[in-house]
Amino acid sequence: MYLKSLKIENYRKFGSEDNLIEFVTPYHEVESKSVSNATTLIVGKNNAGKTTITAALKQVVNDELLTGNKFNYNYLRALLESYNEESIRDKKVTLPYISFTLKIGLDADPNIFSINNISDFIDVDDFDKENSDKHIAVKIKYEVKEELEYISSIDSLLSKCKDRRLSDDMKFREFISLISNDVKFVKKFYDVEGNEVSDSKFRVSDLIDIKIINANLDDNNRTLSDVFNKIVKYKLNIDAGKSNRNIIEDNIYTINKNITNMVGAEHNSSVNDVVGSITDKSNMEVSLRSNLDFSSMFSKLIDYEFKENGNYIPEDQFGLGYKNLMKIIGQLIDYIEKYDLEKIHHKVNIICVEEPENYMHPQMQELFIKNIDDALNLLLNKTRKEINSQLILTTHSSHILNSKIHTSNTFDNINYLTSSNNGNTKSIPLSDTSITGNSTAEEKVNSLRKDDLNFLKKHIKFKVSDIFFADAVILVEGITEEQILNLLISEENELSKHYICIFNINGAFAHIYKPLIDKLEIPCLVITDIDIKRKPEEKGEGKNSSFTQITSLIDRETTNEVIKTYICGKPSSNEDKKPVKLPEALNYYESENGRFKLVYQKDAIEKYYPSSFEEAFILTNYDNLILNKTLKELKPNIYKRIVGKDRELDYEKNKSSSYEWQKKLSSSKSDFANTLIYHMLSSGSEHPKMPSYINSGIDWLKSKLNA
Repeated sequence: MYLKSLKIENYRKFGSEDNLIEFVTPYHEVESKSVSNATTLIVGKNNAGKTTITAALKQVVNDELLTGNKFNYNYLRALLESYNEESIRDKKVTLPYISFTLKIGLDADPNIFSINNISDFIDVDDFDKENSDKHIAVKIKYEVKEELEYISSIDSLLSKCKDRRLSDDMKFREFISLISNDVKFVKKFYDVEGNEVSDSKFRVSDLIDIKIINANLDDNNRTLSDVFNKIVKYKLNIDAGKSNRNIIEDNIYTINKNITNMVGAEHNSSVNDVVGSITDKSNMEVSLRSNLDFSSMFSKLIDYEFKENGNYIPEDQFGLGYKNLMKIIGQLIDYIEKYDLEKIHHKVNIICVEEPENYMHPQMQELFIKNIDDALNLLLNKTRKEINSQLILTTHSSHILNSKIHTSNTFDNINYLTSSNNGNTKSIPLSDTSITGNSTAEEKVNSLRKDDLNFLKKHIKFKVSDIFFADAVILVEGITEEQILNLLISEENELSKHYICIFNINGAFAHIYKPLIDKLEIPCLVITDIDIKRKPEEKGEGKNSSFTQITSLIDRETTNEVIKTYICGKPSSNEDKKPVKLPEALNYYESENGRFKLVYQKDAIEKYYPSSFEEAFILTNYDNLILNKTLKELKPNIYKRIVGKDRELDYEKNKSSSYEWQKKLSSSKSDFANTLIYHMLSSGSEHPKMPSYINSGIDWLKSKLNA
């Protein structure tokens, strides 16, 4: 059996919508023996609700005490606002509740279901069907035990708040206190049809076993020694190690006897002489003896050291990242060693590692999945156990997320957590299928081909995983836009307080990223080039050619795949890379959901239509001192030919030569960006302006982030 999904309702950060968490099948059920394939990843920014999921599992399995602070606050506030004199008088009061729905996949012999007392939740007819999705759904609901008593308590609360003229915040605090201290809750079980299963001996702890590994290191300098000593003690306690334990205890007895004799012979008489001077020796006599035993030997006497370059390093001097990794591996070893096939083979076994990236540098985070994969494979091969466990990782590390996607080559088994408009946690289970879906008319245009999806999964290694933790993302085509926009955002108060991921996609491929970004529900600004198709003679190629300035877009074509897809309505395809004619009326593109904006050079600047960011930037700032200083440093001979010598400068010629500048800078865009930024940061001259199409995009992004 294995956990397929968990639905959390009204618990902590989760409300009643977008509250489904999906899990992958256990390790040994997957064809590829890779932890990345068999790991469920819970990702999201800080305070997104990742810890709530593990807390919910612990609540369900351990049946922890329910308090007011465990309820979703938005849910409780709405309840409190609904209570009034009329609803109390008519006894029409909505009662608070928390529920958890477990969907359990059944892949075992039905004869063993009695072990877990889950027969009441099984549809036997459905189970007998071939090729059916065999599962049960168990809903655990915490409900108010005494409705009339609750209504009476609410009546008293409202009266007290009214008499004392308490503020809304104080009134809510009193409500939380009432639920924590005065309201009694009862736990009930419901089946997949919503029918209550009463008089059942079922307990969640009989069905699920959960191991939480908290990766945070404590202040104890013997953290790892404590972990590994537990493992050694366990192995010495089981049958295979009892002979060794007997030898150890014989040695402990001998050590105690020898130390006692040495201590007693030298000190007992002198100590008791002092005692005898205070009181009668017949009433009190002191005996000093050695008290070493099996447990204290491990907790106090045995230390672990690390060998590095031939030297043995004390545990408290080793790097925190390695200590953290070793602590996680140590707890996994402890779990595997104690895994009793007879007792829990028929349970749902869950191992949850919370935020393993703590103290680890980026490279170690990147290799974390592989390190755990290697460790588990080695352990399982040594113990020869086939452990039916599911591994869950909660993380806000883009490196671990990248490792998961890159090694397993799939977006499956990732639960992305974000915040909904009302502040509740919103869970978005990701998969290859969900990203390539095409249910709506717009999605049919945006749906990904298999090759595009594979490209996206491979390209995830190059910074794309950062978008999972961003407030917004900007997709640009080149390094110039990327670097200048980074500077612009750092200087913009409205933008600098947000985490905005600027991603250079090195080409017009924004349509490939859009389905994933849509799933993540974050604002995405795409800044692309119109890429006007020119004939060779218009590009300065061949005899009698020139660098032609574009003064009209009528009957002009574009080679840009993003423009072709969203502006021209011609979806990109691998087979058809032909230029497409631009429509007569050009506009920016904004998606139906309002989270995707495409801007490009649709308007003339100084009477000319630029084809690239560099050309648009030059046309916008043709007379700017910083821009001209940059052009002169990078291309002194071309600058002298176009603009003139020092005393005969004609900045106007930059406008009529903007396309030539674009062509001449095409092989040195990085130098152009770096030199430009250097002068912007070091010069007191007026900074260049951004082209109007980029300003339009930035204004849109501000409106989305500050909505």
